[in-house]
Amino acid sequence: MATIDHIMFVLFAFSGVAYGALEHFKIFNTPMSKYRSQWLREFAGQLNARVAFVSLYFMAPAGFTLGTFIFGHPSLLGAALFLGHFLKRMLECSCIHIYSLPMDLFTTVYLGSCYIVIGLIFAYDLGPALQPPRQPFGGVHLTVVWVVIWFVGEATNGFHHWLLSRLRSNTSGKLSESLTQLAKLEYSLPTGGLFNKLLFPHYLGEMVGWLAFALMVNRGGVWGINFFMLFMQCGRASAGRQWYPSVAGHKGAAAENQGAATPEPQLGGDHYDFAEFMCKMHSPLGEYLIWGVIFSTFIVTFGPLLHSNYYFTGRFLPKDQGNTQLCDDSW
Repeated sequence: MATIDHIMFVLFAFSGVAYGALEHFKIFNTPMSKYRSQWLREFAGQLNARVAFVSLYFMAPAGFTLGTFIFGHPSLLGAALFLGHFLKRMLECSCIHIYSLPMDLFTTVYLGSCYIVIGLIFAYDLGPALQPPRQPFGGVHLTVVWVVIWFVGEATNGFHHWLLSRLRSNTSGKLSESLTQLAKLEYSLPTGGLFNKLLFPHYLGEMVGWLAFALMVNRGGVWGINFFMLFMQCGRASAGRQWYPSVAGHKGAAAENQGAATPEPQLGGDHYDFAEFMCKMHSPLGEYLIWGVIFSTFIVTFGPLLHSNYYFTGRFLPKDQGNTQLCDDSW
């Protein structure tokens, strides 16, 4: 029978697939950073970007703390890593990131409410409400491995955020004082570290961190959040790869020769294994097929769960302690 763990995993994973598709096809890009909306700032009001980002990331620890009062005291190691991730994000937003424009209030409230939900989900999965407690993926002896991978992902993410801030500060330092602010408003192609191979290595680091967390907690809700972040970041990276050439001129054209969050097969120079794809001469059928397979994960995963519920109880979504029962002849 489908449990709350299964339902949360399917719900968040499928939502991540849908959100990633919206980002990739530019149907809806979260209105922050390079996709900020002037119309939203005028319509909903605006807030200092540094204050806005610190506030919305603070909502995750706030939701987690609220969840501990509801679901009980969480695992200390899991709680430390969860709070450590968002403390790092708040410190980056306070001390490292350079913001060019304010952020609209709608996006701040929208993302803040999402992080409250994430905090509650982690508090539930890390709390004593789920019995019996589940071991990390692969067994308790691999806990140290997952923690080390988490640190590697967080360090990769933080290091490349620092490189991005240096890019703008170094650029502005070379100009006259009157042009300093203008330089900080401009985008350019990042270099250094993994930026020489990828456009968004900070996305890759964050995805590694979320994956390590899911492997350690090994609960449906956390796995669902992990897949949501994975698909959303991939979609956002894909959209960003298309965005760079439009703002960075001839330098941005180099973005076409870099992977978004993972490197592409390359033989050397400008010669690729998939020349038709790089020159936009390929048929879209393959891409439609891939997205069809991704969307089919909802049916493949959720369908058998609903069918097993109906087979054993007579209802697709039976209520807990309801009046359904297993018939003798159903075996």
